Amino acid sequence: MKIIDRKIRWKGKFMSAVEITYRDAHGKVRTWEAVERVGIGGIVVMVAITPAKTVLLEKQFRPPLGRNVIELPAGLVDPGETMEEAARRELIEETGWAAKKMEFLAEGPLSTGPPPRSSGPFSAPTWNTWESRAATTTRSSR
Repeated sequence: MKIIDRKIRWKGKFMSAVEITYRDAHGKVRTWEAVERVGIGGIVVMVAITPAKTVLLEKQFRPPLGRNVIELPAGLVDPGETMEEAARRELIEETGWAAKKMEFLAEGPLSTGPPPRSSGPFSAPTWNTWESRAATTTRSSR
């Protein structure tokens, strides 16, 4: 299998739509449509464990679904920011909890839909010791 061509069909402020032409395992030329994130260094997902041994989840409204969803705290890595810095920042912004200890768990694509290079790597740190702290940073609109 081999990528033959990649064309950006539309580019917005935070996403782009791409058309990927590739040759499959049988030699047939195919086209794949995908979306990619624009201007980020990756995506982080946190598996946060409280002193009571519970996992923190959050409820957020997701416009593409038109409803609230329950999910692990997660966010985008800003340009120039490390994944650990982004994980710590996003955890405080989204939950109000700050990590005293962080353990890296895995890195890889978030989904097979968008290509791995667009969804970026993710970090799933786990915290063992916590302090409760109000979020002191502002959330950028993405």
